[in-house]
Amino acid sequence: MSTLIPPPAPAYSLDEDVDLIGEIAAVPKILEVVCRMTGMGFAAVARVTDDRWIACSTLDHIGFGLAPGGELTVESTICDEIRDHLRPVVIDDVAQDALYRDHHTPRQYGLRSYISVPIVLDDGSFFGTLCAIDPKPARPSSPEILPALELFAGMIALEIGAQRRFRAARNVLHSEAFSRSLLKASLDCVKIFSAEGYVEFINLQGLELFQLQSEDQMVGVEYASL
Repeated sequence: MSTLIPPPAPAYSLDEDVDLIGEIAAVPKILEVVCRMTGMGFAAVARVTDDRWIACSTLDHIGFGLAPGGELTVESTICDEIRDHLRPVVIDDVAQDALYRDHHTPRQYGLRSYISVPIVLDDGSFFGTLCAIDPKPARPSSPEILPALELFAGMIALEIGAQRRFRAARNVLHSEAFSRSLLKASLDCVKIFSAEGYVEFINLQGLELFQLQSEDQMVGVEYASL
């Protein structure tokens, strides 16, 4: 009995990841809630790698000027640190924050308040961040805010996983390898011919019918000679 073996799980391009976030219906609402809860004017879901920071979805009330697909230099962001340590960063007012008041990111982007939490997938891999910024001080350290953003980040991670599994299943069903696995498992004799009329594939039932030991004995044989 033949075993159906799907092809390996595909690697996902950054463009696919940006598109994937755009397909998650809850993300725009999450960004609205983040801005409303924190009182901050810009929120985003970002895809963050070792060398790139890409906005996947944004809500911009302050004219920050970053749309989906836009990029920041990853080393210029605090998300660079979040990727390495998988811990959130929360800043009410950078001028009063001993750790970040001299940090290059607030100076470069003119922000005073900041919050960002990691989006970690169910396999433990880091996808990116859910973050918010504002040029004015805010209160993202309020007790209810960080747990809410961590919950939202977890919801986004679950949706990413579900979307990726759906896409992988769809790709498997349309793959040549999977189609051939199905043909190999067929209880009928199955042969595939090239446009020129030569055998390209024969399954186990076909080999038994023709009393052959291996597919190599049939592949390349002309249809007219069968």
